[in-house]
Amino acid sequence: MTPNEITTEIAVQLYKELDDVFKLILFQRVGNWRSRLIRNSAERKPDELKSLYQTLYLPMEKKMVVPACVGTDIPGICPAAITKNKVPTPLRINSNLFFFVGSVDGSVQFSYGTTLLNDYLNTGKYSKDNVNYDWVDNRIIVEDKPNLPMIKVTGVFESPEEVAKMNCENGTGGCDFWNEEYPVPRDMAQQIVSYIVQEYKAIPANTDKQTDINQKLNNGPDGR
Repeated sequence: MTPNEITTEIAVQLYKELDDVFKLILFQRVGNWRSRLIRNSAERKPDELKSLYQTLYLPMEKKMVVPACVGTDIPGICPAAITKNKVPTPLRINSNLFFFVGSVDGSVQFSYGTTLLNDYLNTGKYSKDNVNYDWVDNRIIVEDKPNLPMIKVTGVFESPEEVAKMNCENGTGGCDFWNEEYPVPRDMAQQIVSYIVQEYKAIPANTDKQTDINQKLNNGPDGR
């Protein structure tokens, strides 16, 4: 289902199917419920996460960073490839940040490790083949390949619309997000529709200010 289809289905049940502003407000709730239900389902059915994956192709730039330089135990300023823009926040599931970080063609997967672990990861029989990345302030840093032009990142993200916007800006699709498939299974989408309709109908009938309604709808699934 697309964001347009999901919010329209909710709006129809609330007799507001022609109210486009109301649909935009509803979509904020859709995102809140999606994050909550994904976390719950991931604990029970981790294999189903693949249907939720989105992929980003991220341009990199060479910068001098201040980690422990690769191959030494001496902190210093070292060249590294870093994502030009901040990466949309992933949903942390079972302590995993992403499903895949690596080469654009998908043939080489990088290993996650903080700069303090890089020396350890770069030891051993196959260490010469390792490419490690770090995650700092919503940016991906690849120390081993400072001239890397672009990487591929696949995962489950808090805000699918941010991923779509970034892909659109990078020329890799996602420019009609409102009418493209939303990364959520159909059964979960129907759960979200049901929960939001129930929430709205639970608002007291004498609530006559639209701002009060909007505030209630914008609260998180846990009332925050």
